[in-house]
Amino acid sequence: MGALAILSLGRESLKEQLTEALGSLKTFNTKVDMAINKMEERAKNLLEQAAACYAKGDKTKATMLASEIALIRNLSQKLTKSSLALEVVQLRIETVITSGDIVTTLQPAIEAIKSVKDDIGSLIPGADEQLGKLNDALGDVLANSFHMDVKSIDSLLKTSSADEVLAEVMSIVANEQSTQLPTPPANTAENPMQEST
Repeated sequence: MGALAILSLGRESLKEQLTEALGSLKTFNTKVDMAINKMEERAKNLLEQAAACYAKGDKTKATMLASEIALIRNLSQKLTKSSLALEVVQLRIETVITSGDIVTTLQPAIEAIKSVKDDIGSLIPGADEQLGKLNDALGDVLANSFHMDVKSIDSLLKTSSADEVLAEVMSIVANEQSTQLPTPPANTAENPMQEST
């Protein structure tokens, strides 16, 4: 069976099913990261070729290569966004495993997987099928919890609590940066353009 085999309903516990789904998701996200790295390396090589062509005066080939680089960067950006979404789903599943709050936390993760499947299903071989199986498995876990409280995907990506934590993070970063910057001298002239006599 593959890394993302459908989880059976006969498992001993929902936690066990979620733990298996989490492992499968991490394995799949590793594939996505490898695809991103491969694309970035290809874009780097093509950029060097484009620079060499341009230096030789072959602007037509340089333009062709630049167009290909732009396409690769666009695909890489799409994969990166999907990878980040999958990391959010991983964190959400870990939260469900820890807290046991399946209904309110798992549905947005399922919606996120559907969205990622739509975005990258054709970019990575087998992604459509693997993400579909993972989505079905998480749906089974949710169905087994005997509740179907559907939340929007926005609740997965950002909550009011997340806003508070983000504000705290920004405050910490600002404080660290202010301690690293030298403080200006205390005695400054009111008119810096005027020379003292």
